Amino acid sequence: AAAVIAAQQPAHAFLGIGEDRSAQYTKETQKMIDDIKGALELEANSDAREEAMKVVKDETVAWVSKYRRDGKFSGRQSFSLMYSAVNALDGQLVSFGLKAKVPKKRLDRMMKSIEDAERQLQRGR
Repeated sequence: AAAVIAAQQPAHAFLGIGEDRSAQYTKETQKMIDDIKGALELEANSDAREEAMKVVKDETVAWVSKYRRDGKFSGRQSFSLMYSAVNALDGQLVSFGLKAKVPKKRLDRMMKSIEDAERQLQRGR
């Protein structure tokens, strides 16, 4: 009986139960960071930037909706830093549109938050 118990495989997630949400959070947050950085590097007033910002906006709304109310993630430093950057970016997009250039001071502040969040994410925080 002991050999059977020792040889058992770990249970796989079913309908999200038993799923490693920490790994999922890390993966989704890193993808969002990469997408935001890529979109902000595109030329202002270009159609490519508009399309990239649409994707970023949808992605940030989904990310905030998914993790904001979950204490396991909302208490993390990476979440707080990303949430701050996402709020600034979403405010910019709502006020000035998807193609508009982000003012340097706001961009610098957002990028600092994003870089700090990425560093905390890599540390598992």
